[in-house]
Amino acid sequence: MDSESDVDESGDKEKEKKEKKGFPTEIKVVFRTHKLTMRNADGEPHPYRLQEMSGWDRDQHTAWSRSKTELVDGVRVTKDFNDLEAMLISRCLFDEETGEKVPLEEIRKLPSHVQHTLSEICYALNALTTEEEDEAKNS
Repeated sequence: MDSESDVDESGDKEKEKKEKKGFPTEIKVVFRTHKLTMRNADGEPHPYRLQEMSGWDRDQHTAWSRSKTELVDGVRVTKDFNDLEAMLISRCLFDEETGEKVPLEEIRKLPSHVQHTLSEICYALNALTTEEEDEAKNS
């Protein structure tokens, strides 16, 4: 065999190994999104989109959220809850009509149950875990 086919064979073997471990052999490079409609107090609908963050934005958000915690007896504890959900949402929520991100100041005005629902979607889109999930993994 020539060296080119040797490379192909080893590549196939590597592909088989990765497939066996559950790693993807092909990745579609697109941002995951979730479209939704929110209605104001008068019932008027407005279209929005929650979008997965870039890797850089996710790292920045993780660093920011970690700065709001501290280790106490080996357990990470949140010491500052200000904007925990709102900041995550502000990195992901877009107005579908303008294409612009919804400002943090607007997200802060949303009812808490709406913020909570939006943050749950953001966690899923960005493959983030909640503190409860982290604690369950560590126990």
